[in-house]
Amino acid sequence: MHEFPSEEWFVELQHAMDAEVDKYRRLGSIEMTLYLKMNFDDGHDEVYKIVFDGYRCAEVKRVEKPELGPGKEAAVLEGDYQTFKDMVTDIIKNGGAGLEQTLNYLTLPDVPLRVWSEGGEAQMDVDRFSRFNESLQQFFDAGASVKTKFRA
Repeated sequence: MHEFPSEEWFVELQHAMDAEVDKYRRLGSIEMTLYLKMNFDDGHDEVYKIVFDGYRCAEVKRVEKPELGPGKEAAVLEGDYQTFKDMVTDIIKNGGAGLEQTLNYLTLPDVPLRVWSEGGEAQMDVDRFSRFNESLQQFFDAGASVKTKFRA
């Protein structure tokens, strides 16, 4: 059983992706770093760094803050913990995100999740999120097979 969110939980998604290289090859390679920034009701944030390289997830790590700017090819997916929890709960319940819990649906109006970056190439970094959206969704949908316990 893995707690969500935790580095261990995201490592399970990393292993799932690495085990399904052919599926990701059909979707296309991913070259980006995605930071997940979860804002908790008590005022603290947690940030997870997920590095995608080709058809695999190269790194998962909890970090203090996103490393953004020129040459980083990085974007931040930010929102409150409850939104992330609802998305993962839906993925587990349905074997994948339902229409109203997809990354696309949750980020399109910048509410309740927002994708952002900063620096000279910020818009290009944000555009990477859209470009790789289907592969990123498949990555998160792998959470359906992770035995998960949620924080209160």
